[in-house]
Amino acid sequence: MTNVQRKIQPVTQRFKLDESTCNELKELTPNFGFNGLGELVFRRTYSRNNEDWCDVVIRVVEGCMSIRKEHFHRSSLYWNDNERQSFARNMALSLFRMEWLPPGRGLWMMGTEFTYERGSMSLNNCFSVNTNFWTNKGLKSFRDFQDGDSVIVRGKRSWMPATVKSFGTQELYKLTLKRDSRYINLFTTAKHRWIVKNQEIKTTDELDTNCELESFERIYSNTDNYKSVDTEGFQDGVNFAIDSKSNSLPSLNREKEYLFDFLSGIFSIKGFNKSSKIIYWMGEKNGYILQWVRDVLFMLDITTSDVKYGVAPEKDFPSNYIIVDEDFSTNWNVFSVELTDREEEVWCVVEPTFEEFTLENGILTKNCSATDTAEDFVHSAEWTMDGLMNGVGVGFTTNWRGEASIPDKKDSEIFVIPDSREGWVESLIKLMCSYINSPRYGKNKFPIFDYSQIRAHGEPIKGFGGTASGFDPLKQMHERIESYLDAFCIGRLQCTSKTWKEFKSEDLEQATSEWREVEVEVDKPYSHTRLVADVFNAIGACVVAGNVRRSAEISLGYVDDKDFMNLKNYEINPERSAIGWLSNNSVVLRADNGYKDFSYIPELARRILDNGEPGMINLYNIQKYGRSGKELPDEATMVNPCAEIALSNWELCNLSEVFPPRCSDPEKFYKGLEYATFYASTVSLLPTHRPETNAVIAKNRRIGVSISGIAQWASKSDSEEWGQMNYTKMITFLRKGYKVVRETNTRLAKEAGVPAAVRVTTVKPSGSISLLAGCTPGVHYPVSRYAIRRVRIGMTSPLVEPLIAAGVPHEKDIVSENTYVFEFVIDHGDVRPCEDVSPWEQFSVVQMMQKHYADNCVSATIYFDKEKDGPEVESMLAMFIPNLKSVSMLPHSGHGYAQAPYEKISLDEYNRRKNEFKPIDYKSVKNNVPSGSKFCSGDTCEL
Repeated sequence: MTNVQRKIQPVTQRFKLDESTCNELKELTPNFGFNGLGELVFRRTYSRNNEDWCDVVIRVVEGCMSIRKEHFHRSSLYWNDNERQSFARNMALSLFRMEWLPPGRGLWMMGTEFTYERGSMSLNNCFSVNTNFWTNKGLKSFRDFQDGDSVIVRGKRSWMPATVKSFGTQELYKLTLKRDSRYINLFTTAKHRWIVKNQEIKTTDELDTNCELESFERIYSNTDNYKSVDTEGFQDGVNFAIDSKSNSLPSLNREKEYLFDFLSGIFSIKGFNKSSKIIYWMGEKNGYILQWVRDVLFMLDITTSDVKYGVAPEKDFPSNYIIVDEDFSTNWNVFSVELTDREEEVWCVVEPTFEEFTLENGILTKNCSATDTAEDFVHSAEWTMDGLMNGVGVGFTTNWRGEASIPDKKDSEIFVIPDSREGWVESLIKLMCSYINSPRYGKNKFPIFDYSQIRAHGEPIKGFGGTASGFDPLKQMHERIESYLDAFCIGRLQCTSKTWKEFKSEDLEQATSEWREVEVEVDKPYSHTRLVADVFNAIGACVVAGNVRRSAEISLGYVDDKDFMNLKNYEINPERSAIGWLSNNSVVLRADNGYKDFSYIPELARRILDNGEPGMINLYNIQKYGRSGKELPDEATMVNPCAEIALSNWELCNLSEVFPPRCSDPEKFYKGLEYATFYASTVSLLPTHRPETNAVIAKNRRIGVSISGIAQWASKSDSEEWGQMNYTKMITFLRKGYKVVRETNTRLAKEAGVPAAVRVTTVKPSGSISLLAGCTPGVHYPVSRYAIRRVRIGMTSPLVEPLIAAGVPHEKDIVSENTYVFEFVIDHGDVRPCEDVSPWEQFSVVQMMQKHYADNCVSATIYFDKEKDGPEVESMLAMFIPNLKSVSMLPHSGHGYAQAPYEKISLDEYNRRKNEFKPIDYKSVKNNVPSGSKFCSGDTCEL
């Protein structure tokens, strides 16, 4: 049924550093950060088979140069190894001094045979999805239907019966459309027909730039139709208008007559001004009501503006409102038409009378467009597992609204799971496709899994590296997902679940607490949002239980989705505590719905004060601007797990990082930016094993050259090379630094014969990597000068014995099995702790980086004092969110994360702990196979 593994053309060209350069590197001694913690993190996470730092530097530089050499040879471009040796030497020396570093997966995988043979996916992180058309049941996508299903679609002037059909596998074009400053992508066949201005019909391959596509014809409302009638719908509408808190809105699946009567009942009480055709609703948080009204009106062939919040025309008070029959252009213009390398099954709505139907954005189209496989829940899930097992961080939405049914578990088939990444991924497909009819993979019988071929716990994994975790994590994932799918099919989750609960001491003087595992009985409704989040988090839990480096997840949802907003509320959802930590959760703030989402800022502030969730993604700024105020359109619709890079469908982000505090002077800083840009730009030349990803990378070539140690940089004392640092001087360095990155990438792209990157700079949170360099992570100030830094290490790692022998405090991980948590103490040096930097200043620093350096996003967590700053959180969000692309906020303490990466301690505690363990002796370590971070590796869970 499936063929998960895809091959790439292997890298056969090899670049070798001169022997003199290798010997020079071997004579040097690395200066790891934080008095040895950096070296432990290096050996735990990035050293393959007991590599020393110079071995990794050589492997990374030779691997990077080999990939570029391979691309030049394949493209018949000039290349000479000798002419590249000087640049490669300087790049290696700068890397050895940690003036710049690749991302963690780059240190782990670059220059390995796995990368040469299997592609760049192990060097990148992250991707996204979506496509819809109007039906009488609301917005639907092709993945909601089977071949031959009947449907009612919106034609130009009326609703018409039609049939959904598959037209087999065909070559796809990418059609990019533009309206004002907004862009959308459609994947369609060459001969798909479009209605252009003046009713001319053109096929996809005939469309010209700026060609205007027709939209469906708008039928304006007749306000006289809103009359009182004695019906159930009318009375229900009256009751809702009187008390919207105690009554609910009806489903869009109700009869049109009922919906129309319901609206009439509402408007008989309040909310509709016939003369100006304005529908309004008081209450800043009630925008969702008008969004429902707008959806119903569209089903009734009545169009409106987006939901707006403010003082409506002819009113003297603020409210949510929409305007019926607003005179504004809805037509889209062709921006570009490109042939892709994608061949996929294409689908069409066949409407025999007028041969037309309406897409989500109002575009009237003729027959044949492509299904967007990102709408396929199974495809997205298997992509996620494949990516995570390659060390790729994954972003996912919770937008899936498909159907599932419980299979006949007696009519089953045995599936022997192959002992490979592909085998694990295919087992997931088998399980999900027994419940869901996947557009990509179809449907199959319920599988009975045979785990006998999976190697035992602790055995080495060839290729990617690490050690096997046995089949237990996979089996647990299967059991979890099966239970989630069963619950979804019956509409309720009923189970006994283990969770962790904090028990506080009754001794008021001691005021201590401890976390204990307890059992709870669960019986509750189970929604689409819960299913998607639970399945993706269960996949993450499976991968994180293994002993190879892996990445995080980010879940994206909307502010009006209560299930999404409560995903990490473990009082409401205690059964999620075992898996909920696998993803950061952020809400997407949209502008195309009348800025309605921004009206929820007071609610977001309340939740942040409660538990520090959720984060926020400003999609409007992402799609419109590069650096703040610099218009640079982007087709991205999602972000990577730490929200420093915005991404298009199936796209990966590829990062590198520069550390100004490690650079002795500004010129070293600029050279570090050049080397980091060279690294990331080169990674974009290497294909992945996934065709859908290669298509978007080949177009965007997106990179993210980050800067870390900003707090230390800003605090740098007067020096002959840098001078007295302050924010004014930093802005000068940032502006020139951006110019260096942009010009370097443009030159490298021209040399390689590929497009320049759509985005080039970012500020990432920098977790483990910054520890190697001894720098503060990204844009953040340290939680405190003195802190406990917790490091997670697999129980089977040879590093465990010398750590225990040295007396390093440790305990079992309360969340992830097969893992110890070791506690180190660190001194961040003469840098202001975060508690001494107001959240207003922190926001301002983020805004400075977004304005002067980062044309991607700035990943930032703003820390605040709950008592002192809490009343101002809403004001901060309201003032800064409109100018940023992503941000999260967290109180300095009391957020509820046990065993968090950082914890503030006093100077006395620091000295006591420091004196309790001896220097660590790694000389006895043999056969060390690194294991990766199993909790948040960045700053997002700091205490």
